Amino acid sequence: MSVYFSGGYRATFANTDVYDCMSFTSCPHWQPATSIAWNNIPGVTLLIFYETDTCRTGGKYFYISDVADAIGTHTLDTPQAIRSFMFGKMITMRVDRLSS
Repeated sequence: MSVYFSGGYRATFANTDVYDCMSFTSCPHWQPATSIAWNNIPGVTLLIFYETDTCRTGGKYFYISDVADAIGTHTLDTPQAIRSFMFGKMITMRVDRLSS
């Protein structure tokens, strides 16, 4: 999986387990992102991007990719710092009707 940043920088990761937080720290070329892009996302996986470095929103901007969108881009309304991300997984739950 790759995440592309402005300035031609790219971070490439082996697809990891869902809900493992990955953060970007000590990057000397760090700039607020104007867009984010990704590729090679497996099946029912989605990506969650955070402005914080802990994969917690805390009132900060975040973006969630569409489920099963293996390749995608998102243009941010204003430049945002993207400091962490994690994989999520779509879960289908069965809901049974309760009888009264």
